[in-house]
This record gives sequence, C-alpha cells and structure tokens, in this order.
Amino acid sequence: ALPNDPSSTVKHGAALFILGIMASWNSTATNSPILAEIVPPRAMTTVFALDRTFEAVLASFAPPVVGLLAERLYGYKLARSATGGGVDERTTVDVEMERHNATSLARAIYTSIAVPMAMCCAIYSFLYCTYPRDREMARAEAARDRGDYGDGGFGSEDEGDGEMKLLPQ
Repeated sequence: ALPNDPSSTVKHGAALFILGIMASWNSTATNSPILAEIVPPRAMTTVFALDRTFEAVLASFAPPVVGLLAERLYGYKLARSATGGGVDERTTVDVEMERHNATSLARAIYTSIAVPMAMCCAIYSFLYCTYPRDREMARAEAARDRGDYGDGGFGSEDEGDGEMKLLPQ
C-alpha cells in the first residue's frame, strides 16, 4: 500500500517498526499466557521449551525462503560484471536491474511475512473456539490433582497451585 519511491522512506520505516513491535506479541502476549493456563504443571517446562524451539526452527528457514522466492518466483537476477558497452548504457541497465531486484526482493519478503501471518491469524481464530473448553478441562484436572495430593500425605497446606513436594513430611 506504500508508494515505491525514495520520498516515502519515513513511511516505510514506520511500517516496519510497527510490524517489528507487533509481530513479537504472539509469543509473549498470547502463547505464554494460554500455555500457562492449559498445560499441567508437570509438563510446563517441556511445553514452553518445545514452543520456543518450534518457533526458532521455523524462523531459521526464513532467509533461504526469501532468497528462493525472490529468485524463482519474482525474477531476482544476480549482478554480472558487464564487459563492453558505454558507461551510460551500463549504468542505465544496472539501475533498471537494481530496481527490478529491489522489487523482487520486496515481494519475496512480503510473501514470506504475509503467508505465515495469515496462517497464524487462522490458527489463533480457531483457538477462540477451543480455548474455553481446554481451559476448563485443565482447571478440572488441576483441581482433581490437588485433591489427590492431600490424601497420600505428600503435600502441605502452604504449597502453591500445582506444586508438589517430592518427599513425604
């Protein structure tokens, strides 16, 4: 939606800054609170580690995907040293090729951001349907587990939610 000219640098910078700020909210503002509510305490560290690992592994594929999209889908061309031709002719060709390459790279970056973000939006939208039921199931399981701890003499009244001492008192 932004114009493709040098006078819009501030607009592009602002858009990228806002994207950078908002794209990081998925993990801290959505995934972590939801996982903290629905994951049993005994599996919490494993689930959080898997969440962060899965996210990092997928993110590591971004640079090669951008390169492949730019070259194969959007026509990015590698610069070659020109032999022959006048300086003016070579400069005009180089500028046109650089503009074409910049457009190809911009489209590849946009695609590699827009497609995963659309998938996230679809998944988080589906989460609105399943989350209330999952939360209630997790609460019921936690209540059941708290009741079980007191019967065997393994717990004490000063323990927090989901904490269990390993040795009997």
